[in-house]
Amino acid sequence: MSMRTSYDVLGQGVGGTENLPFRFSDLKNYLMTIRQKEMVVGEATVIQEFFRNEALSKPSFYYDIQVDAAEDIASIFWADGIMQLDYSLFGDVISFDTTYRTNNQYRPLAAFIGFDNHRKSVLFGAALLYDETAATFDWLFTTFLKCMSNKKPQTRLVRYCVQFRIFFQVFFTGFVHGTWQRMPRKILALV
Repeated sequence: MSMRTSYDVLGQGVGGTENLPFRFSDLKNYLMTIRQKEMVVGEATVIQEFFRNEALSKPSFYYDIQVDAAEDIASIFWADGIMQLDYSLFGDVISFDTTYRTNNQYRPLAAFIGFDNHRKSVLFGAALLYDETAATFDWLFTTFLKCMSNKKPQTRLVRYCVQFRIFFQVFFTGFVHGTWQRMPRKILALV
């Protein structure tokens, strides 16, 4: 049974999901935290070594690591020089999505994506996140802006607007907000 189906079944028992004392995202974050495997000794070192070597060999490579209270790696953000250049040129409109979970620890892969002048997708930055909590998104958006010289986009397209509304107000003031689901078909055809 999928997580969504389980949530809906729980909701049926109390007269609807709106009557549950938690949201679907709360359930998802809780289950992901339980499922997460701790990194095997040495994996964290390999990851840090890889990013350190990239930064040494490519001066424009940017990365940041969020650690938890136990000083273990929680989340990782990175953007190379091409991603940063693309953002400086085409970062007026960006899309943010965390729906990819194909890695073996079921961690969300966050992608900041845009479109170049030929309407081709370009990646502005990426992160492997520990979870989808307020603290993690606070760190991620702060890190993204720091990497991109505090240049804020004018328009953001997101998959789940309710989930990110507070972060948009804090980090991306003065922008136009939209969702992929509400985009007119003519505009989506251009993308």
